Amino acid sequence: MFVTKQNKTKQKSQMPPDDITQMRTILNRMGNETVEKISEENIKERDEKIANDLKMLHEMLDQVDNGENFGLMNGFELMVTYLQPNDTTDYSLEVKFNAAHAIGLACQNNQKAFAMALKAQCIPTIFQQLEQTIPKQLEQVKAADLVNYQLKLLYGLSSLIRQNPSGLQVFQQQIHGDDTIFRWLNTPEVVQSFNNRVLLKLLTLIVDITTLNDNWTEKSIFINSRFCQVLCHPSLASLVSTQYRGRELLLSYIQQILASRFNDCFHIAESGLHEIQKHINSATHSTSSDSDSEFDLLQAKIINDMLQLFKNS
Repeated sequence: MFVTKQNKTKQKSQMPPDDITQMRTILNRMGNETVEKISEENIKERDEKIANDLKMLHEMLDQVDNGENFGLMNGFELMVTYLQPNDTTDYSLEVKFNAAHAIGLACQNNQKAFAMALKAQCIPTIFQQLEQTIPKQLEQVKAADLVNYQLKLLYGLSSLIRQNPSGLQVFQQQIHGDDTIFRWLNTPEVVQSFNNRVLLKLLTLIVDITTLNDNWTEKSIFINSRFCQVLCHPSLASLVSTQYRGRELLLSYIQQILASRFNDCFHIAESGLHEIQKHINSATHSTSSDSDSEFDLLQAKIINDMLQLFKNS
C-alpha cells in the first residue's frame, strides 16, 4: 500500500499531542479558570474542573523531564495560588491536595524543577498549609480527607528539602520549620491528635534528612539533644513502636546518633531502644506469621547490638 503525501499529513495531524503541548494546554486552561470571576454557586464546578486537570498533570509529571517543563510554564506559581488563599479566592481541599501532589511529583529527582519551586516560594506555602491543619481540625473537613491532605503536604515538603541543601536552608532559617516540628512533637496533645500515618510520615521526613543528607550541618538540624530527647522519650517511642515501620524509623534515627558519636544523646537514646525492645518482645509473642516473626527477631538483634555499642562507648 502506497502512502500519499496527503495521507502522511493526515496521519501526522491525528497523532496525539506530546506532553509539553498537553501540559501547556492544561495549565492555560487552569490559569483561565483561576482569573475568571465566577458566582458563588459556580465555585464547586470550577474546583472540580481544576482538580480533574491537576490529576491529568500528575500522569505527565511522573516523567522526570516534565518537572522542568512544568516549572518553565509557571506551574509552581499556579500551584502556590491554589494552596494559598487570598481575600477574594480560596479553593477546595481537593484542589489543594492535588496541587501539593503536583509540586512533589515535579520536584522528585529534578534539580532544575526544584530551583524554580524554590523561587516560587513553594516551601513556605506548603509548610504554612501544614501548620494550619495541626493540631486543630479544618472546619467541615472529613477526618480521612484531612489526613490525606496532611500526607500529601508532607510528601511535597519532603521532595523540596530532602537532599536539597538550599531547600533545607529555607526550611530551617527562613521559616524555622525544625522549631515548629519540635514544638509539635514536644506537645503531647498535638502528638495524640496525629493520625498514625501522619506521625510516621513526619518521622520519615526527619530520618530521611539525617540519613540521606551527607553534610553534618544538614544532619544536625535533627541530630541534636532536643530532638533526641523528644523522639526517644518513652511516650513517643512507645507510640511509634506499635508498628514495625515506626520501630524501623526510630532505630534508623538512633543509629545516626551512634554513627555521629553524639555522646550527649546516648543515655536518652538507650531508653528509646529499651522502649522499642518491649514492643518487639510483645510482637514476637503475638505474631501469627513466620515472616513477621523473622523481621521482629532481626530488629531485636539490631537493638541488642546497638545496646552493646552504647555500653562500650
